[in-house]
Amino acid sequence: MSRPRLVGCITPDGKPVTQDWFQIARGSDAYILRGVFQAPQGNSFVVGDVMIGGVAVAFGGQIAKLIDMGLTGVAMARARSRIRPFPALAPLPYRRRVRPLEVLRGDCSRDFG
Repeated sequence: MSRPRLVGCITPDGKPVTQDWFQIARGSDAYILRGVFQAPQGNSFVVGDVMIGGVAVAFGGQIAKLIDMGLTGVAMARARSRIRPFPALAPLPYRRRVRPLEVLRGDCSRDFG
């Protein structure tokens, strides 16, 4: 996860929102696993006061759109690893092809009930 791109984010007093609104709760600057977006201590504003492109923040998804996600993998020769490989998709009892009409009507309860 990246730090949020805060270009276009402003507080009610017209000042730009800075990176001190974002704290890393788990991980490091290089590998952020969890972040918290909130007003810095001593600030009288709350996240709902922030405007992103002229629109007040009402949902966490508005902040999530400002964050880039990534996945890092490490590859190695199979013979060098002590961990046994496992399939990416294990068979699940409820996995079957769901037709779009069933989804629209909500007729999937027999698989998940």
